This record gives sequence, structure tokens and C-alpha cells, in this order.
Amino acid sequence: MVTIIKIPVKKGLSNKTQTQAKTALLHGDTSPPTGPKPASELIPFIDKISVVVTPKTKEDQADIHQAVATMWNDKELLGPATWKKPYKRSYTVPLEGFDDEPRFDYSFHGPLATKLRFELNPGLLGKDGMNALHASLIVLMPDGWEYALVNGNISRLDVAVDLHAVRMDDFLYLPTQSTRKLAWTSDGHLESFTLGTNKGHQTLVYNKKAEQKAKGKKWDGSTVVRIEKRMKNLNSKVLDLGKLENPFKGTLLVQNFPPPIPDENQWQWTLFQDCVRFRGLDKALALLPKDRKAKYRKHLKAHSLTWWDAEMVWANWPQALGPLMVGNHVFFKQFA
Repeated sequence: MVTIIKIPVKKGLSNKTQTQAKTALLHGDTSPPTGPKPASELIPFIDKISVVVTPKTKEDQADIHQAVATMWNDKELLGPATWKKPYKRSYTVPLEGFDDEPRFDYSFHGPLATKLRFELNPGLLGKDGMNALHASLIVLMPDGWEYALVNGNISRLDVAVDLHAVRMDDFLYLPTQSTRKLAWTSDGHLESFTLGTNKGHQTLVYNKKAEQKAKGKKWDGSTVVRIEKRMKNLNSKVLDLGKLENPFKGTLLVQNFPPPIPDENQWQWTLFQDCVRFRGLDKALALLPKDRKAKYRKHLKAHSLTWWDAEMVWANWPQALGPLMVGNHVFFKQFA
């Protein structure tokens, strides 16, 4: 049976633009700094996805286990990986020409496969990398990666957007969650902050250039700030990603720092500004009386940055789904 996947998208990017976008993702924006891109040009992408597959029939369970058991000592197909509970075996899937190796965790009972888990970064792999993964998995599962597309449930999804030629000091993040962690550089500049707990949905905002350089990786070009939404236990099929609710909804970036409220004493606004600098915006707002907190939030919102718009960013979401949709029978409307 042929499954038809239709993803509504705008007129697409050229191959040259796609290549430039991938280079920017890996090494930073190499174009001359021209200031932040408008929201309409910001492309969200999947930074990580974990897909759990439960074989749908006893025949599939037997066939998959026979294939995996035959190949689990073939290091060209299945490389070593640290063991992850509660699975019985853990591997990487080496892909020629790609440094980023998808992860494969596997459980079985007797001669039957019971659960398979795949963790990968489609943003880095791109279409070629996903096709290479599909070619490897076709040995292990009927229809390869397409089997995971049709039968897999998402256990974790990281969706991100990169703000090029932007620094952490260029904006304030008006939060809807409580900040859990802030990190500064030695010279006092904010480098990253995390909202929410690691047991549920989280928002991470950080200097991507600094993160990569701290790992000893090369970075050319301007500074990039990444806004990353980590979502767990979505209970959603991979094929339903096109219907995903905008994770950036309600995300507001405001001027750092807005002028005082017209009827506010300057010293009060200065104290609030200092409190924001050392505690974070959410905790500084939490210290205010209810009526003043609402007044300050309204004033901050009125100074939202013009180059950020969560709805305009999310309109580009279909472009992130293209690399995922590979297989022999899955067809979809992709951008040209």
C-alpha cells in the first residue's frame, strides 16, 4: 500500500541556498554581518529526535530480530555505543561521509524484537544522510527508515532556530516558564539560560558559537544565538509532525533594556534593570507586586523586537520535515 504524505510548503529554497543554510548550521553564518535576519527568513529545524518503534506484528517481530541478531556483530553496520537502560543492546549506525552517527537501542524477548529506539539529528544529516540511514536500516527492518516513520512514536523532539548576527546581550527573553539555570562568561556576559525542568518541556537559549568553541570545534563567522525547545513524551507519530503545535508560541524577545515607564521613578526602573541582570527577567518580575508585575510585562511587551515573530518563524516549519521523509513508498510534496 502506498502512503502519501503531503506537506504544505511555500515556494522552496534553491540548492545553493540549502547548501549555504547547512554550512551556516555546522560552522556559523559565514556571510558578512548585516544584522539579524527577519523572522520570515528564520528556518526552524529538528536538532534531535528520538523515535521508539514497537513492531506491529509477530511476523515483523521475528523478522526484525533475526535480521538484527545476524548483523549485531557487523561493526560496519552497527558500531559501539554506551548502553542505555532499559534496552538490552545499544549501537551507533555509522554513515560513510557523516560524522554525526544516529543511535540505535534494541530490546528483544526470546526470538522476537520488542522495541527499537532511534535517536538522530536530521538537521545535520540532511536528505543525503537520511537516505544513507534508510539504506542501512533496510537490512534490519521491512522498508527501513520508512517502518519507523509509519510505526514510530516520538519520545523526544528538540526543535531549534538560530539567530545569526545576534548576541545574548541584544535582547531580553520574556518568559512563560521559570528560569532554572543561568550561565555567564568570565567578563560578565550572559552566555546561556534554561527554562523548565529536564523532566518535561524545556527552553534553552544559548550562544552557539561559544558552545562549539568550548568543545574545540571550529567556528567561522558571526555569533549565533540558538533558541531550542526540548519536548518529551509527545505521544505523537512521526508522520504527525506536520501538525505539531508551534513550540515557539508565546516566545517574546524584547529590547535590552527598554526606556523607563513614563510614570515610573527612574531609580525604581534602574533597580529592576539591575535585578534582571543578576537574577534573570522571570525572577525579577516575580519579586514585584501583582499589579506592578502586570504593568512591567505590558511595558516590556510593547518593546518587542521587530525581527522576531514566532508565527512567521513557524510558517517555515515544513522545510524541516523534508529530510525525514525518505523511503521506498513514502511520497511527499517537497520544496523544489
